[in-house]
Amino acid sequence: MIRTRHDLTSLALRTLIFFIAANMIFAAVDPMPQIAQLTLYNHIFPGRIRPPFHFGFRNQKTDITNLDMIFASHKIAQPKHEDEFRVVLIGDSQVYGLGLPAKDTLAAQLNTDALRSPDGRRIIFYSLGYPGQSLKKDLLLIEKSMQYEPDMILWFITLGSFPAHLGFAQSIVNNNSNALQRIQQFSI
Repeated sequence: MIRTRHDLTSLALRTLIFFIAANMIFAAVDPMPQIAQLTLYNHIFPGRIRPPFHFGFRNQKTDITNLDMIFASHKIAQPKHEDEFRVVLIGDSQVYGLGLPAKDTLAAQLNTDALRSPDGRRIIFYSLGYPGQSLKKDLLLIEKSMQYEPDMILWFITLGSFPAHLGFAQSIVNNNSNALQRIQQFSI
């Protein structure tokens, strides 16, 4: 129990020192990439068949924009099977299937056809479409998807992807600026 002003000052000082030390350790270690990988998807629950995106209360957009989290919860994070020909679909809300149940999206419908490659591997389509027309958003998703060994990437793009206004894609581009800078350093 705190009884004196001295005890309160001492407690406040110790709390401040602990807070500063914890923040310095957090900044030095940068555990966010590892924390982003923690998910029940693909472990207890099946992986998502498209990235998380939805509108919340009163049309307030609530979505996850951390690429590590998006991919960790997606089916593409499951190990690639030897007999799998992995096809990634990239694009805007049409590829995402905005307004459609997940089972009716382009990737889900293509997967129901049980297609095979000429060498006999199962062709599996992964929807990484994300609402909003933006080249930057698409490049971020393409670059991140390369970690999951795609055999083919189908990029659905239109002239509408070129404007500076990003709309829905603004938050995913803004929250992944470091990854975007890495990509842009290799541009011509």
